Amino acid sequence: MESYFAFLDDEPEFTCLLQWENLEKGRHLTKANHLLIHFIGLCFIDHSNRCSLSQSLNLDLGNVEVKQQGLRQVLALVFAGIAKR
Repeated sequence: MESYFAFLDDEPEFTCLLQWENLEKGRHLTKANHLLIHFIGLCFIDHSNRCSLSQSLNLDLGNVEVKQQGLRQVLALVFAGIAKR
């Protein structure tokens, strides 16, 4: 997940492309399993909606420490879910 967060930070164009693909009803993508869908969603939201979430929550999602805090929360959530299986 850390590398995916870093990838989204380094490649903002990917976020735009994925959002465009969603507008196109995903017609260019193949089916993905639910775990992958949730994994992408947990990481993607901080990048795809960074401006609106930062403004509405008064939280700078572009700040390095805030990003790290978000990543720690995502990791804790995923590992807690895996542990319950």
